[in-house]
Amino acid sequence: MAKPKPFKTDFRPHDKMLLVSFILGPLSAVTNVTISYFLSQESCVQGSKTILHLTSAAFLLLAVSGVFMARLSGTRAAAVSTDALKERVQWLTTAAMALGVGSVLVIIASEIPNLILRSCD
Repeated sequence: MAKPKPFKTDFRPHDKMLLVSFILGPLSAVTNVTISYFLSQESCVQGSKTILHLTSAAFLLLAVSGVFMARLSGTRAAAVSTDALKERVQWLTTAAMALGVGSVLVIIASEIPNLILRSCD
């Protein structure tokens, strides 16, 4: 009976979490802008911007959670990874955190007009 070959991969569970955190920040910023664009007409009709504030808050939480996921999975991966993979994990962690922080800033910047302008402006 042949001995089964071990499954070799460089894509470990914490790498999956890093990849999700890498995508989560920019995707939440773009989705926030898109949904706010579609909901602006409804906000004008209702005369209330509550729905716009709620969607911005939800996507802000997603972007912030992406930053924390990147930090958490980066520290876990750095403790487990070998020297050959440490540079890749460190780069991906830094990039995911930078994209997440940038996305948080974009979401906050897109919320400023909702706070300043009237519903139908």
